[in-house]
Amino acid sequence: MTQRTHILGSTNDSNQAPSYRSFAEIGDDNHILIHVSPTARENSMPWRQYMHDLDDFFIRLYKYHQKSGFTCLVCSQLLELVQIIYSVFLPIFFLNYVDYDVLFKNTPTNNPTAKVHIYDVVKPFNSVTIPSIQLFAIFLAFIFLIWKTVKTIHSIIINLAIKQFYKDVLHISDCSSLTWQDVQARIISSKHNFLAQDSHLTELDIHNRILRHNNFMIALINRGVLPIYFKVPFIGEATFFTQSFLYNCQLLFFRGPFKCIFEENWLISEDVKNAAYRQVVAKKLDRNIVILALINLFLFPVLCIWQILYFFYSNAALVKRDPVVLGLRNWSLYARWFCRHFNELDHQLNERLNHAYKPAKNYMDAFTSPLLEIFARHVRFVAGSTFAVLLLLTIYDEDVIQVVHLLTIVTGLWLVWSSAGGLIPPDIPPRFTKTELYEQILQNIHYVSHNYPPFTPQARSAMADLFQYKIIKLLEDLLSTVATPYIMIRHLRSRSTEIVDFFRNYTIEVLGTGDVCVFSMMNIKENGNPQWQPLSLSIHRSQTEDGGGDTDNKRRSAHVSPRVISHNIPEPDVEKKEHHHQVDEVESSYHNDSHPLLRTNTMQQFERETLSNPAIPLQTEHGKLELSLIHFKLQNPSWNPNNDVQKEFIQQVTSQALERVSSRQASLLSNQPDDDCEIRVSSSGGGLFQRPRSPQRISDIDSSTAVSLSTLFLHEHARMPMSTNFPSTSGSSQQASSKPKSETDPLL
Repeated sequence: MTQRTHILGSTNDSNQAPSYRSFAEIGDDNHILIHVSPTARENSMPWRQYMHDLDDFFIRLYKYHQKSGFTCLVCSQLLELVQIIYSVFLPIFFLNYVDYDVLFKNTPTNNPTAKVHIYDVVKPFNSVTIPSIQLFAIFLAFIFLIWKTVKTIHSIIINLAIKQFYKDVLHISDCSSLTWQDVQARIISSKHNFLAQDSHLTELDIHNRILRHNNFMIALINRGVLPIYFKVPFIGEATFFTQSFLYNCQLLFFRGPFKCIFEENWLISEDVKNAAYRQVVAKKLDRNIVILALINLFLFPVLCIWQILYFFYSNAALVKRDPVVLGLRNWSLYARWFCRHFNELDHQLNERLNHAYKPAKNYMDAFTSPLLEIFARHVRFVAGSTFAVLLLLTIYDEDVIQVVHLLTIVTGLWLVWSSAGGLIPPDIPPRFTKTELYEQILQNIHYVSHNYPPFTPQARSAMADLFQYKIIKLLEDLLSTVATPYIMIRHLRSRSTEIVDFFRNYTIEVLGTGDVCVFSMMNIKENGNPQWQPLSLSIHRSQTEDGGGDTDNKRRSAHVSPRVISHNIPEPDVEKKEHHHQVDEVESSYHNDSHPLLRTNTMQQFERETLSNPAIPLQTEHGKLELSLIHFKLQNPSWNPNNDVQKEFIQQVTSQALERVSSRQASLLSNQPDDDCEIRVSSSGGGLFQRPRSPQRISDIDSSTAVSLSTLFLHEHARMPMSTNFPSTSGSSQQASSKPKSETDPLL
């Protein structure tokens, strides 16, 4: 029998009969229900108790799918515990329980065969005294292991409930055979079966809950609020953004005992929203930054040793097989956040960066140093010839290998020979030019971090920040144990007020979802940059914003969402004009018609004033909002945009992108009339390739290719000179600079 609950509440009609409905049919937002003991049916739905935080619930649903189900997820977590135990006790064993005098034959053994066995090398356990510093390290590791074990057990219990949810509500027994879009569609269609109240659930709502904090981090980096650009003595401008710094920022803003921005996963503190408490929250954030930085300094030895051990365990075997691995490149953490769209899930970002890997590698390899190549060939010749002679001697007489340190010398020569080979370019001529390779990169990563021509050393240097050497990442991780607390105290503290202003001015409250970043709603009408929009759409916006009403109200309604939690008062128009005049004086354009894909960046003055002056439009840099909208729609075709401007923007961009490809095809065919083919952008980073048929609609091609086409079109469109019909406030934020983005602070 279905259990019923009695709704109690005041009513004007005393004769009105009480309403009896099942608990699953109603909400309990006002806490007016008498909760009764659950029935057998409710006991069979353990996932209900974890739905008080829908953000965490949807995140676990997503991770459950990405980890290929319950078994793989649990095995991964349990083996991670084993890995921690092994990583701690392996160095303790080799430091204390191995007799190296016997191992290196400095002391004779009692074994009559003169061979060294394992039991000869291992010391008796009761004869070893572990030093105090190692005991302290073991104690810290034990505390961490207990915390990790409790967390793992709790996660396994929750994932059991998630497994039941997949089975009962979504009717999915094996999620590895379905894409996330399939799972998401079932969540939306089954929302009435698990939500306690009638709720409007869309793809955007789910993404905003899964990526709520990530969207804020993307906006913080895009607006230049976080101190990650520095002027380093003797090096110049450098980008320093590590996992350690990112984790500390997340602890300060979103989670943990030091958070002072978010109260809950979905709710920003009322003090942050209220401008009257601006300085109070800033001082609290300042204090928490100092405390967290001091904790980092206290844990510096442990963190540094752990970084070294983790790298050694993870890469020792790989380096042994191929020493050139340290000279390989991969996308940096900064690239993963700089190139990430709003509302883009992890697997979507990984797919884009994987497609861009090969053209990025070819692009970086295309830059060679003739002088370095000469030295590399000489070193390779010397190391290779010496290695070959020693190898032949070893083959001739095996006693040669017993010479002291000979094996070390041979190994070192092989490492030098292999590493020098990585500095020598291949003899095969490149298939694409630097400009063509850069276009292939752009159509996958979608963003440009500089405004230099792609064939210049400056462009290569800027790309190196995104596509860095693995050895550089290792050095940054090791350096971050000291650099992170220094940056937090020296640079992040001074931006406490800016950070508080950012979360107040760039936050909106969405009914049923909570507090989200204003850019995550991808509202082109209110937060779009006209320079990144088709001409007709920008003119329509300009005419709409100029029509009637008070000047201040027009400016506010044009650029700030009515749900933006901001209590600042717009500056007078005179100050606004003076500000844009000042920005125009410090910015300059790079005009090169031979490469229309170059992007522009904003100077430090404009970035800082945007946070304190709400009269300046709430716009993103590098076309982040516009490209995010295109990407989200093409990845979620069933999503219905919130307003007509979004629909019109998507329709115009995708259609004009196809027209751009068709015009290029027609131009090529006019020069080669005998070839019946077309030119189309490859979604896998292969550049331009031939295909018999030409797509007539955006639905005729896959989503990745459609996003690539739209990206190239928007970058080319944004590179064009601005029309006088555009709002004057848009130009300053996207004019080309003579230097790459330099929101830099002196490091010292």
